[in-house]
Amino acid sequence: MSFNTSLGDIDLSLDLFKQEEYLFFSSICYFKTKDDLYNKNVNLFEYKDNLNKVDNSFDLGETRYTLPIGSSLIEFLNFNFDEFKDYFIYFTKYFGKYYDELTVDQLYELESLPSYTPDKVITLAKRLYKSDKSKVKRVQKAFRNAIEFIYNVQDRDDLKPLNFQQRFYLTCILNKTFFNLAINVENQPSFTFRYPDEFYSTKPRTEKQYIKRIIEYDPNGKKLTNDNYYKSKNIFSALYIILYHLTFIANTYIKKCKNCGKYFLSNKNNTVYCDNIFEDNKTCKQVGSRRAQKKKEDDNPVYQKYRGIYAKKAMNARRNSDIDSVQEQYKKWKKETSEFLDDIEKGTKTYEQFDKWLDKN
Repeated sequence: MSFNTSLGDIDLSLDLFKQEEYLFFSSICYFKTKDDLYNKNVNLFEYKDNLNKVDNSFDLGETRYTLPIGSSLIEFLNFNFDEFKDYFIYFTKYFGKYYDELTVDQLYELESLPSYTPDKVITLAKRLYKSDKSKVKRVQKAFRNAIEFIYNVQDRDDLKPLNFQQRFYLTCILNKTFFNLAINVENQPSFTFRYPDEFYSTKPRTEKQYIKRIIEYDPNGKKLTNDNYYKSKNIFSALYIILYHLTFIANTYIKKCKNCGKYFLSNKNNTVYCDNIFEDNKTCKQVGSRRAQKKKEDDNPVYQKYRGIYAKKAMNARRNSDIDSVQEQYKKWKKETSEFLDDIEKGTKTYEQFDKWLDKN
């Protein structure tokens, strides 16, 4: 695949059969050695890198990659732009977006020898951060609001009869800030969905009227049409295009993790936790599932009964630490209760059975 790209362009191509996104754009990159610079072996600044101790050299470079479709969008949604490091990662990655906006003095300072030194790049990013932060956050909020509507993150009953494309269409009708993100695209007449003129015969105006009309006119979501031509000139337009195409892919959902609050892609609509590492080298899925199970246990009267018995047996074992028979009985009871609780979590036993077992043991 070949691209013809100027410094400020972000070229995007999507393969809906492979469900992949191809991006090619200009970045401020790491070059660990001069050989890396010559061989175009670039690295982007990442979370693992120390902003206070930049050991590698910066320079302009070309970034190109192939990822599962939606990956760039998820990354943008999860940036915390209240943290300068997050902004710096975003700024250096998509530097081509800013290059044409720099003043003559800023360009001279950045590119005069020695050019693109860490202190120059960081200083420039801090200057832009003051004015750009609020703008980027507004765009991020527009995307988050659109995605939570399209993928029904809040589980609204009135949205359940609509499919992804119908919700995308409705988002563009009701949220012009979001729809306007698509304006910086070459040869792009419309990046939304359309209904035939007869759809508007009832003259819907409000969200409630539109939802009612869509359900009446197109209950199966088969009457929407679309037309698109795309070559993005802006990262926000590229992300809009990616989201637009994501709605065509069945069984791909954008979810919001109930543990860490970050967005993630899933092929199951009932997934509630992501696979990101959260703490102690455990994923949100592991931590969240255990916390949910613990809450369920804490609210269960049989589990509370078990905790009370456990406390009494533990105290008795401590008071009789020199009596072997007491220690053996305590260890045996703990092992059996642990196995019983594991079986309850697996669904092979019930709390009702556990309650009866506690009465006997």
